[in-house]
Amino acid sequence: MRIRTTLGTLTGALLLLVAVPTSAHAADGAVEYVDDQGANQTLMDPESGNCINLAMPAKKLSNFTNKDAAVYTEADCNGDQTNVNYSRTVTGGPWYSIYLDT
Repeated sequence: MRIRTTLGTLTGALLLLVAVPTSAHAADGAVEYVDDQGANQTLMDPESGNCINLAMPAKKLSNFTNKDAAVYTEADCNGDQTNVNYSRTVTGGPWYSIYLDT
């Protein structure tokens, strides 16, 4: 009886693990940037592990998240890459997309 209860509990736990979707990875903090029109933009707790296209091209970007990042001179994380470690700021650009490490 004890073995049957244990097996039932383990089976239930396994089914729960399979049934519950995994949460998306997000970086804690913000990516702040100045766009090519001079306006300040902010991405709060941006998703990590996927390319993010910026709403407007960035000419200055600060990475205040807990993840290292790379910015790209083209959309969809294409073109020349510039690394932006956490707590760092880069200037230049224009950058059109960003990728945060998982």
